[in-house]
Amino acid sequence: MLLMMVPADRSFLNRRSYSFSTQIMTWEKNTEAMSHRHEEKKIGNMESEMLNSWSRNLKAISA
Repeated sequence: MLLMMVPADRSFLNRRSYSFSTQIMTWEKNTEAMSHRHEEKKIGNMESEMLNSWSRNLKAISA
């Protein structure tokens, strides 16, 4: 009985699966971008810490 409810052409299934795979690809792309930004932020923090350290050392040497 259930099979009779499914239309003969399956185009709606193809659209649904295409939409779903597009959503997954978008999600993966966004996740990758977020992790990339996180890495950049970490590197930025490390650079900032290094500059602060150098600044403190230079002040200590010149004092």
